[in-house]
Parts: sequence; structure tokens; C-alpha cells
Amino acid sequence: MRCSQCSHKEKNAFKRCAHCGHEAVADVKVDGIGDPGLKKATAKLAHEDTVYFLPTHLGYEILRIFHHKGAGLSRPLKVSMTMLLTGIVFWLADSLFAACIVGGIGLLLSLAKAPRPDNVFTLAEQFLTVNPHPFLVPNEVPEETLKVDFKRLLVCDHTVFKDFLCANQWPLRNACAVIGPDTPARLLPTNVTHVFILHDLTPNGLMFAQQVVSDWSSTRPAVDLLDLGLFPDQQTLFANFLQPLDNIHDAGLGIVGGLPEGLGIDLSVFRPGLMLSLLSKSLEAEKPLGRTGEEDDSGTGGFSVESGADE
Repeated sequence: MRCSQCSHKEKNAFKRCAHCGHEAVADVKVDGIGDPGLKKATAKLAHEDTVYFLPTHLGYEILRIFHHKGAGLSRPLKVSMTMLLTGIVFWLADSLFAACIVGGIGLLLSLAKAPRPDNVFTLAEQFLTVNPHPFLVPNEVPEETLKVDFKRLLVCDHTVFKDFLCANQWPLRNACAVIGPDTPARLLPTNVTHVFILHDLTPNGLMFAQQVVSDWSSTRPAVDLLDLGLFPDQQTLFANFLQPLDNIHDAGLGIVGGLPEGLGIDLSVFRPGLMLSLLSKSLEAEKPLGRTGEEDDSGTGGFSVESGADE
């Protein structure tokens, strides 16, 4: 086990580094990833300290790393290859005993489950609590853009995602005010002509979008409304990243567009830099997220399964 602070390495797992005293959070033998791997993952999310990110971004990055590690041969294929190898050994060595030994070991290895944490988002939050990153989105980000009377307004279903966008100066760069679900009506820009809605692929996210459309249609019918997503028909893009609603801080219940009950996808499934870019493209094209015609980026859901670390 290696310390993420001073890189000191010890043979056994430890709670605190014997060299520098830094607290350890993850154990690769238990969690499938260690502190050095998590540190590399946060560096990747921050993109050389140019992009602010949320703890949930790190949670999904851990899932990406695990997906990459498990993206090789499928378990049935591994078992089939094990059986084939057993037959070859038996044929070459003319020894049933040798074939059974090799086949047994291969079968155990092919069926063995890799270590994984119970909740990658909890692990991410614990790591960032012990190892605060300068580009982690602050707890409170002032809604400075509401002081500018933009004609475009983006409504987010979570305050933390509004904070993520504001911390990255996305509103000023795109001439679009951004609010969360709890922003008082008195703070809304007065000359808004276009309202965009951004939400998770969860029961609460979809209901939020419907409510925003209903509210604005009744109070300001002249305003153009556009739901940017996420949408149920995009769920196949995120099949490997479905998470229990409790894990992604969403208490909604029910089934959405064929999703298994109790599962959903948070907007943090996109890497932060890619999300900022895709959202800007959607705004300019006035099309939902991932449907701007540039399917090389958005059509894949913005996923890259490149692993940041193995430790």
C-alpha cells in the first residue's frame, strides 16, 4: 500500500502513513483502488487545475476505472478458454491429474470477483474530505450571473450542479444565467426569452423538468422552453453507470423509461470538462444534450474508460 501524500510504500495496509502521518482512505485489496489511484483520478477531472469538479464526478470516475479493468474477456468466455486449456494440457501431458489442476486454477481465477467498495460515491467523498482538492466546487458559490440581465436562463434540478457551472464561469462564458431549484423568483432575470432545463435521468429529475415547463408556460407563455435532458431514451449510453438513487442523493422512487426501479443517472456521469463543452454546444444549437449533430463526442455519453491508476 502506497501513501498518496509522500509515496511511501508499505507491505501491509495502514490507516496512517508511518513516514508522514497522512491518513489513508482506500485499500486496493478491499476497494479495488488505492489512494494514489484516487489522487490521479482527481487530477484528471481537474484537467491540470483548470476545471472545478464535484465529489460525484470522482464517484463516476472510479466506476470508469472499474469498467476499464473489467472490459476484457467476458466471464463465460474465460470459462470456455479455461476448459479448452484444460483439454490441451490433458492431451499434451496425457495426465488427467495435471489437466484437473490447471483447469481448477483457471476456473477459480475466471470466476473470482474483483474487490469493489460498497458505494463509490461514499468512497469519493471520504477521499476528498481527507485530501481536499483546490478545484473541488465550494459549498456555496455566489449567483453573480443573476446580476446580469441575460436573455437566456438555465434551470438545474440540483443546487450543487448550478454551483458547478458557476464555479467554472460557464454562465458568463455563454451569456446565460444559471439557477437551481431553490432560487427565489425575485432574483430571476427580467428579460428572459429562452429557458433551458437540465436534469438527471431519475424520477425526480424528469418530474422537475415537467414542473418547470408547467410553471413557465403559465406565468410567461412568450418564453421559449427547451428541455436539454437527460432523457429515458439515452439510458443505453449509460448502461454501465446506473446507480441506486440513494447513492446519487436522489430520493425519487419508481420506474423511468424502462430503467430498473430505484436506479438512475446523475449529470456528473459526464466528465466535468466534457460536460461544460457539451452544454455550451447544446445551448448554441438549441438542441438537447448529446443531440447537436456531433455524435463522435456526445453520442457516446462522453465516456472514456481510460484508467487513471491501478493502485
